[in-house]
Amino acid sequence: MQKSNATKLNRYPKIFSYLKKNFEDKSKNILSYGCSDGSECITIKNYFPNANIYGTDIIIKDSYDKDNIKYFPVKNFPNIKFDLIMINAVLCNFAEKGHSGWGWGPNTTTISNFNTFDKYINLVDKFLNIGGVILMTNANYLFTDSSVSHKYKPLEFTENINDYDKRKDNTTFLVHNYVPIYDRENNRIFPTTKPNERDTPINVFENFPKHYLFKKLS
Repeated sequence: MQKSNATKLNRYPKIFSYLKKNFEDKSKNILSYGCSDGSECITIKNYFPNANIYGTDIIIKDSYDKDNIKYFPVKNFPNIKFDLIMINAVLCNFAEKGHSGWGWGPNTTTISNFNTFDKYINLVDKFLNIGGVILMTNANYLFTDSSVSHKYKPLEFTENINDYDKRKDNTTFLVHNYVPIYDRENNRIFPTTKPNERDTPINVFENFPKHYLFKKLS
């Protein structure tokens, strides 16, 4: 869904630190779904040095290994199950040229449809171990609306995981949550008070959605 491959090292330090603290001993195989140039994979390897790190993205055409990280095309998943899958700023969409970006346009032609989102969630579900965890940030839809959500238990962060960054105009944004959210019919449900990102108070993004972690129960 994501048309941009923009990324950088250690984008979500508080979230990565939280995952290391709470899931390192349970995470043998970790996948960065939508890994772009591999920066997130390298970051994950630094936090989880003893885990097997994998990355996949639509820009990857052939499987290869680099820096003890295994990369593979989205359509060619390896025959393994993962314990932790990270989907960060992937299941959202930059707008077409002339729109405001990240699904903030005046209509929903700037984003994909819910069925496409659900297809990707179903794909990663097939490769996640029971007891494994999905982290999903910056998505245009809610994980709890997906057709596999009944198999999962939402987990709450038990400490503050908010990291902030600056735009070019020096305004501040919440790194893991700055895209609008839509329901299954592509009606915008969040935020509802303002038309675009910059006019929405940052505390609104800090309080919704409530869950970004989901543990697979069956």
